Amino acid sequence: MSTEQPAEVTRPTPEFRFRLTLQIKYTLVFGLVFLSVLLFIVTSMFESEKEDLEELSHQQFNALFQTLSTSATEALSVGETDKVALRSVVADLVSQKITGLESVSVVDRNRILFVHAIPGRIHPADSVLAEPAFVQLEAQSGLRRIESERVTLVKKITYEAAGKKIFLGYTRLTYSLAPIRELISAKQEKVFLTGLTGFFLALLIIVTVTAIIIRRIKRLHLAAKEVTEGRFPVVPVSGNDELGDLTEAFNQMTQSVKERILMGKYVSDSTIEAIKTGNPEEHQLGGSRNELCFFFSDIRGFTAFSEGNSPARVVEFLNQLLDMQVGFIRKNGGDVDKFVGDEIMAVFQGDGKEVRAVRAAVEIQEHFKTLARTDAEFNRLRLGIGLHSGEVVSGNIGSHDRMDYTSIGDVVNTSARLCSAAAGEEVLITEAVSSSLPQGEFKLSDPFTVPMKNKQVQLQIFRVIYD
Repeated sequence: MSTEQPAEVTRPTPEFRFRLTLQIKYTLVFGLVFLSVLLFIVTSMFESEKEDLEELSHQQFNALFQTLSTSATEALSVGETDKVALRSVVADLVSQKITGLESVSVVDRNRILFVHAIPGRIHPADSVLAEPAFVQLEAQSGLRRIESERVTLVKKITYEAAGKKIFLGYTRLTYSLAPIRELISAKQEKVFLTGLTGFFLALLIIVTVTAIIIRRIKRLHLAAKEVTEGRFPVVPVSGNDELGDLTEAFNQMTQSVKERILMGKYVSDSTIEAIKTGNPEEHQLGGSRNELCFFFSDIRGFTAFSEGNSPARVVEFLNQLLDMQVGFIRKNGGDVDKFVGDEIMAVFQGDGKEVRAVRAAVEIQEHFKTLARTDAEFNRLRLGIGLHSGEVVSGNIGSHDRMDYTSIGDVVNTSARLCSAAAGEEVLITEAVSSSLPQGEFKLSDPFTVPMKNKQVQLQIFRVIYD
């Protein structure tokens, strides 16, 4: 007997989406700007300072070299006494340990090194310079030769006598730019480290500030989600800034939405629409003619039910019945105009208003029968519904201080009386309604008449058969 292992269910891996939060964005932007400025200062500014210091060093060593060359010219052209004095001058010069100075040399035309000194040390005089080195001095004469960080200055010494120039030898001075560059590099490193310290401190401040701002934004976001779920929180206003203004505006908006929703429970949609679309000047007493279909329903047996139950129980059942009817009325495009005790007045307008009104009435009666079968309390009650359609005056009715947007006219009165004439579980409609129903849409009884108060001409009435 073989046993099959159940196939392993492969669950889709949720797609990962990287999200750049505002805090990350602000931190990255600040970091890039700060580091760019820091690098610009460290490189360009110190590069310019390095060039200035090197140029100043060239000028100083060039002046020193010219002085040395003048002394060498006098020493090589006069005699031994001046040569001894020249050696003494060079010794004093190198003993000063001038920053960057590497060597000082004086060689005569016979390749004899008259003076050769480096800081801290003077080489023995009168040694012979090698021929290649002597030839190289000729090639370098009059030039400032820079190799890497070392600079070499060479000058050909001549003496003019009887209109002729007599060659005496060469002076050479070498110095290094390394101390300057090391100094600039040290300064760059110091500034860079100081800048980085400032950068991290500023970054900490930015992160803290943005965290506070984003926390306030998240608070607004959570409050907005609560509004979508039907709750209307008041967000604390913190800070006298743009976010504080936004929070205050949000609170005003949620309060307006809350009032709008609550108003919708007390005021009909047509009234709210009239207020919303009309100009303030139009919100005056008066009205206009409209073709409407009116729906009236009334609970039969509710007075006896009220006498036999507690007020809380009566209100509970009444609200349940009214809520059920309102749901079907709105489902079919109707607008509840008002509640009068256990009676509902609703209005249907637009194309197919009669069809939608009758359909709402039938659905209400059928649902009510279902409730009656499942609950003995409902079984003691019944609904009577009357529908009539025609031209009425709709507008602002009342006084200048207190008005109501409603409809008045014979059509409204007839609808109400038709509802009063309807027995429990009946839906009565007038000929004006039945003539607007599509053929075969609803099953109707034969026409009949019922006496109505203050009606001289009796209307043709039909009973909607829905069983």
